[in-house]
Amino acid sequence: MDDLSEKINECLQRAWPAISTINWPDYGEKITGYDPQTNLPKYTGVIIHSVDDGSVCGANTQSHGILLFPATSAQMVMNKVTSLLECRAVQTSIDIRNPKEHIYGGGIRLHGNVSSIYALSGLPEIADHVLIATLMLRCCPLSESLHKNLLSLETNQMNEALNSIGMSPDQYTKLVEHMLDIIQ
Repeated sequence: MDDLSEKINECLQRAWPAISTINWPDYGEKITGYDPQTNLPKYTGVIIHSVDDGSVCGANTQSHGILLFPATSAQMVMNKVTSLLECRAVQTSIDIRNPKEHIYGGGIRLHGNVSSIYALSGLPEIADHVLIATLMLRCCPLSESLHKNLLSLETNQMNEALNSIGMSPDQYTKLVEHMLDIIQ
């Protein structure tokens, strides 16, 4: 595991107890706390995957918490990574969000390095996106202004993602602030 992946995973490990207690339905009227088919709690774990297909070639996958459907979570995170590897002109998977193709927010390209990508899955899509961007802010040389830009609500994709879970702009702002408080 490279130093940055290790740092991000350590940060996520420290933050996971607080993240795991978030009542996600408070952040969107369409978010349910239980899987409708199994009646088991949702959002009990995340999987994070990093890949560098440049000069350092390598990959790392870690999970935190308990994944209800690990194979599905792994496929979701790989879709985010693959979509960013294929679309080098974009910085986040939410920029190319396409639910029909199972491409959602939660993947980010390390600024200035087209081949280093970090993605996670396991929370509501917007939370995946906010969490990975905040981990990049806290663990990488990501400026606060770039962090704000990555989390801007000024794109159709961000607004579609919010609408898909019934999250208001105020709820989104509170989620971003909450993640900033948790991720240190």
